[in-house]
This record gives sequence, C-alpha cells and structure tokens, in this order.
Amino acid sequence: MDHRRSIFAGTAVLALLLGGCKSPAQVGSWAVGECALVDDRGTASVGCSEPHTHRVIAIVKDAEQCPRDTDMYSGPADPSDSGATVCFQSDTTRQ
Repeated sequence: MDHRRSIFAGTAVLALLLGGCKSPAQVGSWAVGECALVDDRGTASVGCSEPHTHRVIAIVKDAEQCPRDTDMYSGPADPSDSGATVCFQSDTTRQ
C-alpha cells in the first residue's frame, strides 16, 4: 500500500511541476539511464555525476507498464496524445 501511495504522490508532484513547463515532446525526450533533479524549480535532466534525485528506468506506452520499482512517472499532459510514459526511480546516490 505504501508503494502505491509513493507512486501517487510522486506522480502528483511531477505532474504539478511539469504542468505548463514542458511540452509532451520535451517529456518524451528522456532516455533510459538519464538522471533527473526534481526540486521546487521543476524537473531537470542532469548528469548522473551531479546531485540528482531520480533516474529513468524505463520508457513505456502506458504507466501500468512501468517496472515495479518505479517511484514516479510522467506521461503526456493530454491522455489522447500517443506520447511515451517515463518511469523514474528514486536515486539519491552522489558520485
């Protein structure tokens, strides 16, 4: 149950941060293995050697296809768009 709450909370935060800031094309430009920093300014792609909060673990068609260890995900703002869903896993390891 806590896993589902974490996914819901992460999704809600990410949706609020991305809403109006990035187009679906920008959201879909993530690559598996890429690192992201999620903070009060939004979500930004960063080098994995820099401080980061999440790592992209999969890019799938629908959120239901994200791996079990997904902490949050993002998809197109408009569900009728055929864009991809990006699955993120928490990754606070500093290198």
